[in-house]
Amino acid sequence: MQHKPLRLLGISVVGAGVFVVLRVFYRFLFGGASSGDTVLPHLAPVRLAGPFSHIVLFGPVTLEGMVQAAASAVPFALAILATGALVALWDPRRIITLAPRIPGAGSLVLAAGIAVATLPLVLDTITTTRRNLMMRGIRPGLRSFVPVLETTIERSVHIARALESRGLSPSHQRMPIPPGSESQVVS
Repeated sequence: MQHKPLRLLGISVVGAGVFVVLRVFYRFLFGGASSGDTVLPHLAPVRLAGPFSHIVLFGPVTLEGMVQAAASAVPFALAILATGALVALWDPRRIITLAPRIPGAGSLVLAAGIAVATLPLVLDTITTTRRNLMMRGIRPGLRSFVPVLETTIERSVHIARALESRGLSPSHQRMPIPPGSESQVVS
């Protein structure tokens, strides 16, 4: 997988922007954007019924309330941007090579590394499984869990074996590799 810093930065910028927009929409939807004097067009307040009677949707909206909602999202948006820049400049998967040197936390770091390395495959498997089920006329649901789980476990085991073969095991005990499976180990 090729590391593309500009693409990662772009994704983080889009993510930060979407977060700010969603925060403003949330404040509009749940009637929390009414602090100020510059009233904007708004929808009539709607009180939910039953156990949700304390929730009011919509209501008065002011320009100051919207600006305040956007401003309250800025620290989180900056955290998203900072994380995106950090990942774009430094590949977090490199921490896996440090795992054997971390006393007591090596297994946890390796497990997290395997999870990060497996995530793109899981997302691809979910998409493929959904498409295949839809083409067969089957509604996705619990049936799609088995192929995703099977592929995820298989990929995780292969990554763990590849790390083991490179000496990145947190323990002194090595996993036995069955004969004939060496060709399947991820490089």
